[in-house]
Amino acid sequence: MNAEFRKRLKRALLNIGFLIEGEAKKIVPVRTGNLQNSIRFDTDSVNNNRIVINVHAEYAPHVEFGTEKQRPKPYMRPAVYNSENEITEIIKNEMR
Repeated sequence: MNAEFRKRLKRALLNIGFLIEGEAKKIVPVRTGNLQNSIRFDTDSVNNNRIVINVHAEYAPHVEFGTEKQRPKPYMRPAVYNSENEITEIIKNEMR
């Protein structure tokens, strides 16, 4: 990969990461704010040409996928699905 391509790729990944983090924070169920505040985009992962969104609240999977006693309240998957068009535009704009 040449330097210009790497620069554009890194910028696209950063923008996509922040987009998905923001979308997840908008739609996550909020009771105390702990789960919402625990959603973080790992900018170091961009150096490895990937995006990692971490959710540090230990009960996060129970909210996303549900339990025997609690229905699922997805927030991460919809954040990605709802952002598909914007993600495509980010990639198109950066890779021109």
